[in-house]
Amino acid sequence: MIDGNDIDWGDAGGWAQAIGNLAIWTIAVITLFRDRKRIAALEREAEESRQEATRTQAKLVSAWPDQWSAERVAGRCLNASSEPVYQVVVRALDTGTGQTAPPTRDHRRTTFISLMRPMEELPFVVTGDIPVGDNVEVGLDLVFQDAAGLRWWRQSDGTLTRRA
Repeated sequence: MIDGNDIDWGDAGGWAQAIGNLAIWTIAVITLFRDRKRIAALEREAEESRQEATRTQAKLVSAWPDQWSAERVAGRCLNASSEPVYQVVVRALDTGTGQTAPPTRDHRRTTFISLMRPMEELPFVVTGDIPVGDNVEVGLDLVFQDAAGLRWWRQSDGTLTRRA
């Protein structure tokens, strides 16, 4: 049988050192978890910044119709950025049709602009069987390539989508 007098409980200095070590390890673990959360938040913020930076030029490219008839739509395309855009395809459409695919040069009712210089506004005309009538609202979709080589699709409702 072990008597309480036979156990060596150490001295006050040993106890103080053990408690100090436990406190240091606890603080280190808490700091590690807090810093991991902070780093993850900073990484998410940096990724959002990168995505916004890639959209910066694309947000400054748009087109709008000025006048239209059953045979043609006349409008203007604007590159308000400080870099050129390339291979712009503009398509006239009835905004009520809910287009699900970006325009290509092969689509009907499109026009092509190979280059738009920085801060340039160009007139264009789209010809073909243009949908007009009392319940028809003519809109424009456009696809273009920005200066970084990224392809974008701006839909008639203003939605901007990066294309693969």
